[in-house]
Order: sequence, then C-alpha cells, then structure tokens
Amino acid sequence: MKNLRLTNEAETTTLIIKNMVCDRCIKVVKEELLKLKADVRSIKLGEVVIAGSIKNLPLESSKSVLVENGCELIEDKKAKTI
Repeated sequence: MKNLRLTNEAETTTLIIKNMVCDRCIKVVKEELLKLKADVRSIKLGEVVIAGSIKNLPLESSKSVLVENGCELIEDKKAKTI
C-alpha cells in the first residue's frame, strides 16, 4: 500500500483530497463519507479529518465514491506537494 498522506493525532486521520474546489464539494464529500460510516470530525477544501485510523474506513469504497464525484484521494506525499 502506498504511503497515504495521513496524520494520526489524538485518534484522528487526515485525508488529503484533490479537486475539492467549492462548498458544494465539501457537502458532497461529507455526505458520501458519512454513508460509508466514516466519523467525519472536520472538513474543508482539500482535507477531511476522520476519527480513528484509516483502517476503520473502507478505502476502496471511499476512493470510488470520491472519483464518482470528481475528486481523488491523494495517496502519497509527492502527489500532495504537486
């Protein structure tokens, strides 16, 4: 598995998401992650903080949902920099 851009601080994981460009994107991404039973703690353009570890999130389903809505999970540090 590639090194996801994740930070575990006080039992949370930060997901970096590409192509979140407006408030509508925030709403859609949050709704879709909640459907997948993710405990979304905060969300802003390009970043979602969920409770717990990435292991608690169905990663493949999350990736699919993001792609269907025009977004993409950034999976490595180099891609995040670009």
